[in-house]
Amino acid sequence: MANTLDVSCALYGLGDSSYEKFCYAGKMLGRRLAGLGAEMLGEPMWGDERAPNGWAASYRVSNKLTTQNRGHIRALVATNP
Repeated sequence: MANTLDVSCALYGLGDSSYEKFCYAGKMLGRRLAGLGAEMLGEPMWGDERAPNGWAASYRVSNKLTTQNRGHIRALVATNP
């Protein structure tokens, strides 16, 4: 298996903040992707099931960031079919 990745990605993890290891699987995945050299398209986002407005509120923020970066994402897809 190669030690580097030629990919760009975004990370959105879902969890429940009452757990000691909130979004642990997503955080492990993010560390692994970074360790393999993946280009992260912004900071990871964490959705909390216990948030006052629910996890969807953070997803809407994440979706807005993705929309703002859509041109960059399309360029990456076009150059890396």
